[in-house]
Amino acid sequence: MEDARDLVTDDREYLRDPPGDREPGPFRLLSMSSVVARLAIVETAIFFLVVIVVHVILGRAYGIADAERRVLEWVGLVPARALGEGYLWQLFTYMFVHGPGYPGVWHFLFAVATLLWAGSELEAVYGRAKLLFLFVGAGVAAGLAHGFWWRQALPVAGATGCVYGLLVAFAFLFPRRQVLFLFLIPIEVRFLVPLVLGFDVAMFLAAKRYDGLAHLGGALFGLLFFRYEDRLSRFLDRVEERAARRETEAVEDLETELDSVLDKISRTGMGSLSRKEREFLKRASRHYQRNR
Repeated sequence: MEDARDLVTDDREYLRDPPGDREPGPFRLLSMSSVVARLAIVETAIFFLVVIVVHVILGRAYGIADAERRVLEWVGLVPARALGEGYLWQLFTYMFVHGPGYPGVWHFLFAVATLLWAGSELEAVYGRAKLLFLFVGAGVAAGLAHGFWWRQALPVAGATGCVYGLLVAFAFLFPRRQVLFLFLIPIEVRFLVPLVLGFDVAMFLAAKRYDGLAHLGGALFGLLFFRYEDRLSRFLDRVEERAARRETEAVEDLETELDSVLDKISRTGMGSLSRKEREFLKRASRHYQRNR
């Protein structure tokens, strides 16, 4: 059975790799132009920034535990604040923040490793814009799922919901790809992802683990993304077409006005230009310098 990526790329010529440029395995797109690489860098930079703020800057004044709580109350996700008091930015910032303690370190390592492994292959299929949409959308969906169920004041943080979305999309695209579960047991992704999700469901039902529903929210977004990606493609194509059309119209208007000003200069000289026309010439000059 072929991976779904092969079926997708057979019908979409622009998704095929150029001859001789198709390297096996993950991480092939990891360059500074890769969204996956940039997301991993941002996640890593913010993780160490939080460690420095908590342990060095605020920790001396408030103590480590209180300093961590103060940081996460602002940039982590506090459902009572984000959904009840209008702190909506937390739905986006929390996915780039991990607690500096022991659990946070493991969440950070899992999130970045999964992002690099699965994200690089997904970016090869979907491109940078859709990969970013999948990552951030899964994070927001995870935060909403968590927040609507748990209206408490305790902050949560981490990108686990984001990478659950990536994992679900990856499992549909590459169902027979094998990974080492617990670094020991080879298992195909199509079995691993349901196993992990089943564990989250069991823990949520049995122990009311607060982050289980967030993980399921991210996974659901990954499923919806895979199911309706073609509609997203058509929507993005329409957005790009409208943007290109507006840009073309703006350039045509600029050229028409520029012709008029240049005609005036040829007839009566630079001294006849008004202040507004001189400012327009400067703007036109900067435009052509940027686009030449």
